[in-house]
Amino acid sequence: MERLETGNSFKDSFKRIRENGSPIFIEASYKPIRGEDGAVEKVLKFGVDVTEVPKRGMLTKNTIDFISASLAVIEFEPDGTVHWTNEGLLKIFAYSHAEVKGKHHRMLLEKEESVAPDYRKIWERRRYPAQQVHF
Repeated sequence: MERLETGNSFKDSFKRIRENGSPIFIEASYKPIRGEDGAVEKVLKFGVDVTEVPKRGMLTKNTIDFISASLAVIEFEPDGTVHWTNEGLLKIFAYSHAEVKGKHHRMLLEKEESVAPDYRKIWERRRYPAQQVHF
């Protein structure tokens, strides 16, 4: 490799195949070692098996995808304005993203619920969090 021959170190990830044919992922650092004359005489390789890292990443992605598909998720600002919803919520309420984004959460409630004192208190508490007391 040209960069090693010129004395430049580098680090990268590689997919390799084990003797039994299964894949292994290695993260390796290569460090050229120069001799007394300044020429590269050998290269040190430090490698670590990171095979499980991609598997964990896929597991996490699959879990998030499952949750998103199975649950209705809504993200809103402290004042109740809808910031984002997942497809699960949109399917349940039969809205599009454009119809809910920027609107208040109350649009998803019956009129009686949306004007109830307890409902208003929920948003007041979120909008005006309690003052922190420092001693």
